[in-house]
Amino acid sequence: MKNIVLILLSVFSLTVAAQTKAPKWMHKLRNASFSIVTYDKEGNILKNGNGFFITKEGTALADFSLFKDAVRASVITYKGDAFPVEEIMGGSSIYDVIKFKVATKKKNDFIPLATQTPAVGSTVYLMPYTTYKGKTVITGKVTDLTEIPTKKSYFTLALPYNEKNVSCALLNENGEAVALLQRDSSGGEKSFAIGTDYAASLSIRAISSNNSALEQLAFKKSLPNEEEEALIYLYMQAGKETPQEQLTLIEQFIHQFPESSEGYLRRASQFVHFYRDNNHFDQAADDLDRALKLSKKKENVHYNFAQLIMVNSQLTPAFNYKGWTLDKALEENSAALAIDSLPVYQQQRAEIYVNLKNYPEAYRWYEKVNASSLGSAEISYKLVQLKEIMGGSQDEILALLDSTIQRLPNPVPSSKAIYLIKRAEKRVEKKLFREAVKDYNTYYDAMNGNVNHLFYYFRSQAEINSR
Repeated sequence: MKNIVLILLSVFSLTVAAQTKAPKWMHKLRNASFSIVTYDKEGNILKNGNGFFITKEGTALADFSLFKDAVRASVITYKGDAFPVEEIMGGSSIYDVIKFKVATKKKNDFIPLATQTPAVGSTVYLMPYTTYKGKTVITGKVTDLTEIPTKKSYFTLALPYNEKNVSCALLNENGEAVALLQRDSSGGEKSFAIGTDYAASLSIRAISSNNSALEQLAFKKSLPNEEEEALIYLYMQAGKETPQEQLTLIEQFIHQFPESSEGYLRRASQFVHFYRDNNHFDQAADDLDRALKLSKKKENVHYNFAQLIMVNSQLTPAFNYKGWTLDKALEENSAALAIDSLPVYQQQRAEIYVNLKNYPEAYRWYEKVNASSLGSAEISYKLVQLKEIMGGSQDEILALLDSTIQRLPNPVPSSKAIYLIKRAEKRVEKKLFREAVKDYNTYYDAMNGNVNHLFYYFRSQAEINSR
């Protein structure tokens, strides 16, 4: 009996010693770890794993593979509270790590990030998710430290691998997160970990639009932190999303950059393009007013307002909204030109006059554009078309066609070859058959011989007449 008591006392003293050696921060920081559950589109549990908070606002880290094929995810804290994953803030399928925002109701416990990388030979503490209130850390040693291409840390650890601990935090002696454990199919007595210096630096960038693994995740993505890059991201996403998804992204931009006029201009454009009711047009008008107040370049807002009025007039059906007439578009364009007579504003004025069927004024403004940095074969050809509408002479039209074709590159690309056919027809009308044949031949070369039977007929007629 005496021996049993001695043995029990010995075990008790060892347990106490182990507990006293545990880091002081252990019990508090374990609250920052959580379990994460992901679900498929039918609402079935897809995967579960671990993660931990790195900010009190709910920024967290876990392994990227948890989110693959999932449409929803929830984190479950040590208290049993469940909170939804709100948005993805960055991720790498290569290093199997993801950063995301959790919609917590209040400021939560978190593990602060280490400011220094632990040296080889130093002790690290693995913090698994658990609701057990006893000792919840496992110690290991850093046996190797390498840099990944981003000059961030990647660790090899003398720590037996356990799949249940994937994505758990590894902490230094100060209770700061230095890494998170990686998945490793080989198992064994060593483990690998990606540094929190890399994981925490992950963000959505404009280039992320081309990151197929990240884009395939069916979760809301955060926008880039820089306004200019966020705008580029919006532009790159425009062709990949439904109108409603685009609107959601624009409203996300407005929430993130409330003092930027660009968000309000883009939302107004979305309302005009995809809705045909007073409520959405009222919202568009409010957004344009808001943009005008915020923008340092008022002329840009006036230009966009005029553009939206023209867009609406050309949609089928056009929505008859109060005061949004082509005359109002002309008024907004005048306001833009009064501040800065940019060629693009001059071109818009010409287009408004075309819609108003005021062809002489349209011609006059297109002449200004053609003499500017925006001058091109396309603008020259608009002068040709307007001159025809206004009943210009053949000589005038032919001279404008000459000017148009002079602006074409050599060799002439197939996309611009139509201008050659137009001049060939005018040359035939003027009985300039030899010159017309040259245009037909140049057109043939530009089209790489991809022409129809009518081309051969008209060219042969020009050749016969040219003798």
